[in-house]
Amino acid sequence: MSEILATLILIVIAVSLGTILVSWASSYSSSALGGLASSTYRAQATLRQYPVIEYANATPTNLTLMVSNEGQLPATVTGILVSNTTSQRYYSSFYAGGSHVSVSSVQIPPMGVVEISVNPNGFMKSGGSYSVAVLTSSGASASTVVGVGP
Repeated sequence: MSEILATLILIVIAVSLGTILVSWASSYSSSALGGLASSTYRAQATLRQYPVIEYANATPTNLTLMVSNEGQLPATVTGILVSNTTSQRYYSSFYAGGSHVSVSSVQIPPMGVVEISVNPNGFMKSGGSYSVAVLTSSGASASTVVGVGP
């Protein structure tokens, strides 16, 4: 009788441990694959956002860009990077849509266009040539080269 009882207790312990192990493995793989799926979605979203600088005009006191989104998803502009051969400056606040209120991001709908401007604060000099990049929250970007007028 005790041999049968011992065998049943061992079977219950084995089944319990197996259930716990399967539950843990299921939750672990679900979270690991969920993170992978999230990364994959972000990569696809970046590919489906396609910002384009349609127009750029620069003076020492103002940089104005017309930025379109030719992608399938909204693109959120979060910064502007301006550089020349020796240095660069990142602008995390700018003016959007002709507004005089500074913002830290602006969303461009698919096939939409927005005007973005920034005060270069003395960084850009007349007659100089500068590379300008518009950066989005997903990593998509657009760039152009602009000459600075008087």
